[in-house]
Amino acid sequence: MVKKCEGGEGGMDIWFSAIKNGNEYAKPRAIKTINSLDNELSPWWDQRTNTLYFSSSWHDGFGGYDVFAVNYNTQFGEPKNVGIPMNSPANDLYYFKIGDTSYFSSNRLGVLYSKNPTCCSDIFTAAPPVIIEEPSLKETLEDLNKRLPVTLYFHNDCPDPKTLDTITQVNYIASYDDYRKLLPEYQKEYSHGLNGVKAEDAREDIESFFIEYVDQGVKDLYLFRDLLLDELKKGARIKVTVQGFASPLHKTAYNVNLTKRRISSFMNYLRAFDNGVFIPYLDGTAENGGFVIFVQVPFGEYTANQLTSDNINDQRNSVYSRAAAIERKIEIQSVESIQEDSLAFYTELSPTSMDLDNTIVLVRMINDIAAHSETIIQFSSVKELPKGLFSTPVRIYFKGYASPITIRVLGEGL
Repeated sequence: MVKKCEGGEGGMDIWFSAIKNGNEYAKPRAIKTINSLDNELSPWWDQRTNTLYFSSSWHDGFGGYDVFAVNYNTQFGEPKNVGIPMNSPANDLYYFKIGDTSYFSSNRLGVLYSKNPTCCSDIFTAAPPVIIEEPSLKETLEDLNKRLPVTLYFHNDCPDPKTLDTITQVNYIASYDDYRKLLPEYQKEYSHGLNGVKAEDAREDIESFFIEYVDQGVKDLYLFRDLLLDELKKGARIKVTVQGFASPLHKTAYNVNLTKRRISSFMNYLRAFDNGVFIPYLDGTAENGGFVIFVQVPFGEYTANQLTSDNINDQRNSVYSRAAAIERKIEIQSVESIQEDSLAFYTELSPTSMDLDNTIVLVRMINDIAAHSETIIQFSSVKELPKGLFSTPVRIYFKGYASPITIRVLGEGL
């Protein structure tokens, strides 16, 4: 507390009282180490650091009232000036801190005034500078994995809408540019039927999605691209896993092909970048022996949030909402170094899903086929298998070979 009374040093002094038994206060005592013949004002106690902040015009400072700090460890120490930028030649008072940001009032030059430049006080804040760490050129694959997943987003049914193709000629960045131009349309459609604050919130929600997710995905892609290229130039042999996703607006078989086209657009981007600098590594013809293979896992809408609308007649929610837009993506999930003793590396498992009498079965390879070893292909049924005998072919594609190995799976539903 601050008061001027008997037992003080002269002007307004700071007094303190200890809490006893949780709800009682001891007799107030003046803090002798900080009180002076002048005024000590605006005390603030920082419980985290056991530090008392106050303002005084007596102790050594820059002029006027300055902010001081004094530590408490069984007793109060000597006050120290907190320095610039909190203090100035003017009056700086009412200091307090939240997190790493300090707040105080000051009538220093630059405040709003009505009579003279230092007639009035404004509220100021001071925070440490934001340091943006640039990526090191020496980052390893382990460091590269720390920056994953890289997530790239797509407009509904893009690229190449209304087809069953599994590849596309579209470059992802071209797809991104077209998607970004649709922001006004997304804002209009998602806010349709809403009024006032709700309509404005909907428009802001969509805009923040484009900035925080769609745009950020491209920034992450550029960083991933450069780091990947650095490793390949060193002769690294790398396996990258890419997963594809879709919103639940279309049927399963269609969505699986759609997610393959989305992964294909990403591959097109790499092939086109910097006059084809990635092509030798993608084709396995680089002189330094470096190469990269991409394991594609097109999930379709299998992993989509079940609460996301799949109503084609409700495009506000099934197409233009954040909930729907966040499902339409591919993710660069992992980067691994390929070991020297590997015999062969699969590049695609086809199909990755099977529709057996409306029962969806997911297929995935557990690990690479390495020399003198075996691998496992796992079939996971989403629903109960169909009754009776069934069979289905599975094709395994290997790097450097045009024709796949085909295996036939026999099963029986009970």
